[in-house]
Amino acid sequence: MKITGFITFSMLAAMLGTTTSFAQQLPNAGFEGEWVDCQPFTSATSDPITIGQNPESWCISHVTGLSGLGKKELGSKSEGYNSTTAVALLSNQTGAFGIYRNVPAYVTLGTSWNTSQGMGTNTDGGSFGGIDFTYTPDGLQFYYKRTSTEPSTVLAYSWTGTCTQADVPAEISFGAPKTITMTDRDRCIIDYTLEGCQGGDVTKSDDAALVSLINTAITEDAADWTEFYHEFEYKADAKPSKFNIVIASGDYFSQNVAKDNSLIIDDVKLVYYSRLKSFSVNGTPVTLEDGKYDYTVESEIPDGAMLEAVALGKSATVKSAYDAASKKVTVTVSNVDADRDGKSEHVYTFTFGNAAGDENKSYSGFLTIDMNGTSLTPEPQAATIQIIPTGENTCSFLLPNFTLEGLGSLGDIKINTVTTTTDANGTTTYNGEEKDLQLMLMEIQPILADVNLDGTIDAQGNIDMNIHVIWKDGENGIPIEVKFFTKSTSSIDNVAADNESPAEYYTIGGIRVNNPVAGNIYIVRRGNTVTKELLK
Repeated sequence: MKITGFITFSMLAAMLGTTTSFAQQLPNAGFEGEWVDCQPFTSATSDPITIGQNPESWCISHVTGLSGLGKKELGSKSEGYNSTTAVALLSNQTGAFGIYRNVPAYVTLGTSWNTSQGMGTNTDGGSFGGIDFTYTPDGLQFYYKRTSTEPSTVLAYSWTGTCTQADVPAEISFGAPKTITMTDRDRCIIDYTLEGCQGGDVTKSDDAALVSLINTAITEDAADWTEFYHEFEYKADAKPSKFNIVIASGDYFSQNVAKDNSLIIDDVKLVYYSRLKSFSVNGTPVTLEDGKYDYTVESEIPDGAMLEAVALGKSATVKSAYDAASKKVTVTVSNVDADRDGKSEHVYTFTFGNAAGDENKSYSGFLTIDMNGTSLTPEPQAATIQIIPTGENTCSFLLPNFTLEGLGSLGDIKINTVTTTTDANGTTTYNGEEKDLQLMLMEIQPILADVNLDGTIDAQGNIDMNIHVIWKDGENGIPIEVKFFTKSTSSIDNVAADNESPAEYYTIGGIRVNNPVAGNIYIVRRGNTVTKELLK
């Protein structure tokens, strides 16, 4: 089969995103590296003051006070998330002589700074600069514990070019603080308001652009380690050159931060998606499910079809292959570092249509159901299954409208990948499984089940299928054993009964019929024999 346009623009655009085989993760993301004495940045010309420590590559917002008077340590080591070290932030007070002011606690990849004049007026502070960075992550993840009276700020952003602000005071002084020209102040990069802030005019280079941004808050307290995750919003298509993170125990942008906001953080990672956003055939999408990577597309691939695979990840690459013999399209999505599940590559398989010369086959018969060792079918109930060929020695299996006594229909039991082997006598053996199949209890309560199938169909069409269902309710789950069987699967013909037992008539959907009407097709049971017949 000729497939044209198989690699589309969407795939090529993703491939051009990067050619590097490794990603730039954050330095010292678990804070397990060396912790060094901190000398907070200041515009003053006096000797630097040491206060507290910083984890290597990071900067905590320790405050020097006025020439060391009122200096305050705002972060320290703490026991980590599955590790020995985390960063513990705690907002506090600084000042002297009965005049105090609350100061925010935060950690940043940039440089922290603060200023105040006289008796606590004209205060300001924040972070400027960051690390060299040229990648396009999809999200930010870390773990935290929190006790705070106000939202904790999470700010992460990448940019290109430079942004400078003139006349920014960056020391605590009785007189007028010394000013500097500050490069890449956080507020200026993300275009956040400068109302009430210190400093002069802002100038941006011609290539300056905010590329990606997370500016959000954590509002819920957490006594135990809790995952934070947030996606980046991409503001520009430009390639970034710098990156910064600010994580604060309280409201980072507030001029009146609260005291004793506590936030402990660890394992700060960037996430790079390696999954598909969409997959379509001639513009018709295949519905994708999170965590599912094997799909059966119950149609042939049209000759000259346009298959489009679009990666979810900003910098993900897509590679694809088509196997005409099995009618399978394999799509491999990879990225420069790990997705949320810790994998940097995911492989999708799309199996199309039926094997040459084969058609979907429906088999009518009866089934019995045992649940947790108790029979739910005093008598076998009429049912129909479908075998849907998907390739050489593979198929999918469908038991539609699976029903439990007293609980109603739970939905369809479908096993997408079933392997088959056929012996010299024409008996075909079937084996397959489906993990986390979603059913629905009384149409309102989702149910997850693991399903295993084994069984045979002989050359005469006699079926013996065992469907092992584990309803995942609790630690061990509830076992449900379903057996489907029939002695014959004839075409629409009258078939003589194998004994003299009275005939019982059922519709194709399994409903008992007491007064069958000539000209209709019924499932007929006579003793242990089940046939599909046209009543004459």
